[in-house]
Amino acid sequence: MILVIRMKKAMISLRLIILVVMAMLVVIGCTNDYSTDGNSDSGGLNTVRIVDFTFEPVTLTVTAGTTVVWINEDAAPHKIKSSTFNSQNMKKADSFSQTFSEPGVYEYICGIHPSMAGKIIVEPKIVE
Repeated sequence: MILVIRMKKAMISLRLIILVVMAMLVVIGCTNDYSTDGNSDSGGLNTVRIVDFTFEPVTLTVTAGTTVVWINEDAAPHKIKSSTFNSQNMKKADSFSQTFSEPGVYEYICGIHPSMAGKIIVEPKIVE
């Protein structure tokens, strides 16, 4: 009888441990290492996520010399299309990167879904 009680306590402890680990994995999975706040440090790496047929963020401000990476998180294919840069068709989990050397405003759309639009604003580097 004592053995049965100890086994039940061990199973409850094991379930609790599994629950805690699963909760930690959910929290880790909900965070990302990509900057999507719309701003960047000089020469930094910034990410535009393609989610639910939108670019997130829609407008990203970076400093000249910054590389921007687009990541397709949709099941549908997408294609970055601009007057100065273009990607190949991107299926889910594919990415495309572009380095912006010159200050200016770079508007782009999805070449497959033209209602999707975004903008990269490139500011000059400030030399101190």
